[in-house]
Amino acid sequence: MRIEFAAIKSRGAVARYVAQYGDGKYPQWKAVADKLRELPPERHTPASISAIIGGKSWTHPSCRECGNYVDVAIMLGDESDNSVSVCLPCLKSAAAALSAAQSAMAALQPIAPTGDA
Repeated sequence: MRIEFAAIKSRGAVARYVAQYGDGKYPQWKAVADKLRELPPERHTPASISAIIGGKSWTHPSCRECGNYVDVAIMLGDESDNSVSVCLPCLKSAAAALSAAQSAMAALQPIAPTGDA
C-alpha cells in the first residue's frame, strides 16, 4: 500500500509523454509533445501539463472505484497490474460498507445458550 500524489506523478509526465509521442510516429500527438518540450521546468505542474495534454491521465491518479482523477489516492496491493488506486471518499464509503456488513454478521451469530430453557 502506498500513497499517490498528482504533484509527484506530474514530475515525470513531460518526459514520459515526449518519449512516447515526440518522435513523430503519431503526428496527431507530436504537436502536444512539442508544446510540452517548450514548457519551462518550473511550470511542470499537474494543471499546466493537463491543460496542454487535454486530460489528467498523465498527471493524476485515477480512482478505480469512481473513475475520477484525484490529487491524492491510496494504491492497494503491490505495484503490479493487481493493484488498485482508491480516493478518500470511496475508501470511506468502502470502510462504512465493511463496518455495516461486519455488524450485520455479528447480529446473525447464534446466541450461546445460557442454560435457561
